[in-house]
Amino acid sequence: MSLVQDSSGNLTGNGGSPAGANVYTWAITSGSVSGNAINITANYTATADAVTPQTVLNLTGTIASMNNLWNMV
Repeated sequence: MSLVQDSSGNLTGNGGSPAGANVYTWAITSGSVSGNAINITANYTATADAVTPQTVLNLTGTIASMNNLWNMV
């Protein structure tokens, strides 16, 4: 997962699962961080059956501090 956060807390990015194989890829359509709360909405982009109709990934989580890394729990 690759995330970029702007100064307003908005997120952009993309990712895949399993990591590196990009079998299931997705792109963030909206996202935000407020305090330690994170919300992401993304569209799957890998295969025709994920795009028509569009399959959407919704993530809501809490950011835990781990040596300056984000950990979605």
